[in-house]
Amino acid sequence: MTADMTVKYQVLKAVEQMPQDVTFEEVMERLYFLYKVDQGLKQVVTFEEVMERLYFLYKVDQGLKQVETGNTISQAEATKQIKIWQE
Repeated sequence: MTADMTVKYQVLKAVEQMPQDVTFEEVMERLYFLYKVDQGLKQVVTFEEVMERLYFLYKVDQGLKQVETGNTISQAEATKQIKIWQE
């Protein structure tokens, strides 16, 4: 199987796993996420690094979803929390 077929297969599989009422934006977000995971994994050497990278990307994805739903805090509140953590 060629590299193009592998990518095509991965894209088709990702889209097939999405719900029927998926939006174009959701498809593009998922494909971009998978692309970033793939690019990140090409630079990783150990299993531990793979797991750390996957966890990092998972947390980034969660953060982006929180922003979309308005679940954010102000910069002032963030600064206040950081100061407390540093004590």
